[in-house]
Amino acid sequence: MQNFRGRTLINFNFSSLDLTQADFSDATIINSSLQGKNLQGANFEGVTFDNVNATNADFRSTIFTDAIVRNSNFNDANLSNLQITDTQFSNTSFRRANLTNLDAEDLVLSGVEFNNATLTGAKLADTNLSGTNFDGANASGIFLDDAILTGASFRGTQLNGAFLEGADLSNADFRAPINNPLLTAQLSGAKLKGVNFSNALLSGADLRGAELAESNLSGADFSNANLNNVFAEKSDFTGANFSNATLVQANLKEAIAINSNFMNADLQNANLEKANFTGANLNGANTTAAITIETIFPPGFVPGGSGNGGSNKIDGTSGTDQLGGTPGADEIRGFAGNDILRGLGGNDTLDGGTGRDTLQGGAGNDLLFGNDGNDILRGEADNDILSGGNGNDQLFGNAGADVFVIGEGGTDRVKDFVDGVDSFELFEGINFSNVIIAADPANSNNTQISANGQVIAIVEGVSSNLIDAVDFGEDPLPAEITGTANADVLVGTSEANLINGLGGNDSLEGLGGNDTLLGGAGQDTLAGGDGNDSLEGGAARDILRGGAGNDLLFGNDGNDVLRGEAGDDILSGGNGNDQLFGNAGADVFVIGEGGTDTVKDFVDGADRFELFAGINFSNVIIAADPVNSNNTQISANGQAIAIIEGVSSNLINAADFAGSTSLNQINGTVSDDVLFGSNNADQINALGGNDELSGFGGNDILDGGNGEDFLSGGIGNDTLTGGADPDGFLIGEGGTDTITDFQDGIDELELFEGGTVQIEFFQLNIGADPGNSNNTLISLIATNEIIAILEGVNSSLITVADFD
Repeated sequence: MQNFRGRTLINFNFSSLDLTQADFSDATIINSSLQGKNLQGANFEGVTFDNVNATNADFRSTIFTDAIVRNSNFNDANLSNLQITDTQFSNTSFRRANLTNLDAEDLVLSGVEFNNATLTGAKLADTNLSGTNFDGANASGIFLDDAILTGASFRGTQLNGAFLEGADLSNADFRAPINNPLLTAQLSGAKLKGVNFSNALLSGADLRGAELAESNLSGADFSNANLNNVFAEKSDFTGANFSNATLVQANLKEAIAINSNFMNADLQNANLEKANFTGANLNGANTTAAITIETIFPPGFVPGGSGNGGSNKIDGTSGTDQLGGTPGADEIRGFAGNDILRGLGGNDTLDGGTGRDTLQGGAGNDLLFGNDGNDILRGEADNDILSGGNGNDQLFGNAGADVFVIGEGGTDRVKDFVDGVDSFELFEGINFSNVIIAADPANSNNTQISANGQVIAIVEGVSSNLIDAVDFGEDPLPAEITGTANADVLVGTSEANLINGLGGNDSLEGLGGNDTLLGGAGQDTLAGGDGNDSLEGGAARDILRGGAGNDLLFGNDGNDVLRGEAGDDILSGGNGNDQLFGNAGADVFVIGEGGTDTVKDFVDGADRFELFAGINFSNVIIAADPVNSNNTQISANGQAIAIIEGVSSNLINAADFAGSTSLNQINGTVSDDVLFGSNNADQINALGGNDELSGFGGNDILDGGNGEDFLSGGIGNDTLTGGADPDGFLIGEGGTDTITDFQDGIDELELFEGGTVQIEFFQLNIGADPGNSNNTLISLIATNEIIAILEGVNSSLITVADFD
C-alpha cells in the first residue's frame, strides 16, 4: 500500500504505481495526473488537489473528508458510492463522470460542472450548487432537498423522481439544449413542494405528476411544458408563462395565477377551485370539465356555456358540458355526461342528469337536482333545495336556510347541515316512522340516518342527539327511541323516553323524565339522568348508572356494574358476578339470581337486601368472607350469592332483608306515568293518563286505568287489564299472560322481540280455550307454550290485524 500521508507532490508521476488503498491523507497534490488510475479504497482525508487530472480514474467507494479540490478534472471518472464530507470543490469538472449514489455532506462548490454526468440516487441535499451546470446529466432520483440552485443549468437533464422539496431554483434554466431542441428536461414525478422556481426557464420541460404544492413559480416560463397531473395547490404562478402548456387533470386549487399567460393551454379536467386568475391571459385555453368552484377569472371569461342575462333554458349534450346561467332565473339541464352547471344569479333550477355532475346554485333560491350518478351539489347563497337523486352524493347547502332531500337512492353526505336553520325532506314513499337516527359507526361525530334498512344519509360534523323529528318538519320525537344492530349513541329528551339500544355496544342516556333504557345485545352503557328511571342491560357486560331519582337497575346476564347514584334505588345484577354501588339514598340490592355479586357500599340501617325469587331467608348463611374478614359473605343453597365489602358479618341480620320491596303496591297518577315493577309479584295501578306499565319478574297484576296505556307483564304469569280507551299489550316475554278486557278492533297485541328468537305471527296458534270456549288461547306452534289468554274474546275474531 502506497503511503503519501502529509507529503507535497508537485508534478508527480503516478503512472507506474499501484494506488489501490493508497493513503493520501493530508497530502497536497499539485500539477499531477491520476488519469486512468485505480484508486479504489484510497484515503483522501484532508487532501488538497490543485490542477489534478483524474480523467477516467476509478474512485469507487473512496472517502473525501476535509479535502480541498481546485482546478481539477474528474471527467469520465468512476466515483460511484463516493462519500464526501466537509470538502470544497472549485473550478472542477465532473463531465460524464459516474457519481451514482454519491453521498455528500456539508459541501462547498463553485464553478463545478456535471455535464452529462450520472448522478442517479446522489445525495446533495442542503448544498450550495448555485450556478452549477447539470446539462445533459442523468440525475433521476437525486436528493436536492433545500439545495441552493439559483442560476443552475439543467438543459436536457433527467430529474425524474428527483427530490427537490424546498430547493431554490430561481433563474435556473431547464430548456432544451440549443444543439438538441428535442432533448427537454425531465422532471416527471419529482418532489418539488415549496420549491422556488421564480423566473426559471422550463419551456418544454416534462413535469408530469410532479409535486409543486406551495411553491414560488412567479415569472417562470412553462411554455410548451407538460404539466399533466401536476399537484400545485397553493402555488404562486404570478406572471408565469404557460402558453401552449398541457395541464390536463392538474391540481391548481387555491393557486395564484395573477397576470399569468395561459394562452392556448390545455386545462381539461384541471382542479381550479378557488384559484385566482385576475389579469391572466386565457385566450384559447381549454377548461373543459375543469373544477371552477369559487375560481376568480378575468372579466368576460366563461369556462363553460352561458346564457344571455335573462331567464334562460340552457341544455347540455350527451357529453361533458360546462353550462353557466345568468343573473336571471334559469333552467339548466346537463343530460348525460359529467357536467358542471352554474346558476349564477336568480332563482335557478339545475338538473344534472346522468353522470357525475357538479351543480352550483349561486345567488338566489335555487333548486338543484343531481339525478343519477355520484354528484356534488352546492347551494351557495340564499335558501336552496338540494336533491342528490340516485347515487352517493355530496350536498353543501352553504349560506341560507337550505333543504336537503334524502332517500331517493344511495347514501348522501350532507357536508354542512346547520341544526335549527337547515332541514331535511324525505323522498316520496319514506315515512318518518321508518327513520332511524343514530351515530355514524365510522365516526361518532357524524349522524347516520337510515330508513327501511338502508343508510340514506351521513350528516357530517353533527351529533346524532341534535337531529330529531323537528328537522324533518315532523312533530317532536315520540317517547320511543330505537337503535340499530351497530354501536349507537342514543340520547333522550327532557320528557319520558323508552330507549332501546338493540344490538351493538350502545351508549344510552335518558336525560330528564322517567325513562326506560334497554341496552339489548352488546356491552352497553346506560345512564338514566334525572327522573325515576328503569335501566335494563342485556347478555353482555353492561354499565348502568341511575342518576338522580329513585331508579330501577337490572343488569341481566354478564358481569355488570350498577351504580344507583342519587335517590332510593333498586339494583338487581341478574346472572353473573356483578358489582353493585348504591351510592346516595336508601337502596335495595337484589341478590341471588346467579353468580356472586359484590355490594360495594352497603350502609347498615339504611340500605336493604332482597332475595331473588325462589330463595328463602331460612336458607341464607351470613358469615365473614374467607378471603377478607372485613367483608361479609352471604350464601344460599350452598352458593355464595354476595360479598358485602367493608361491612362486618356481625352487622348483617334478618332486619336487613325484606321479603318484598315497597314496590309490591305501585300506584300512578291521573297524568301520563311510566311505572315499573320488580322481580317479585307486583300490583301496578296506573289510574288515569296514557301510561306505560312494566311488571318485570314475578306474577304481576297490571291495571292501566283510563287513557291509552301500554302494558308489559314481563316474565311470569301476569294479569293485564287495559281499562278504558285503546290499549296495547306486550306478550311472549315469558309465562302466560291473562288479558281481562281485550277489545277486538280497538286494542292491539305486540309480540316480544327481545329474546334470542323473535316471535312472528306465523309462529302462533290461535284457538278457543278448551276449558272456556269464550276465551282465546294464543300459543307457540313449535312448543305448544301458551303465551296469552284473552278472556271473553271469541278466537275467530283474532287475526293478524290485531297485532302491531
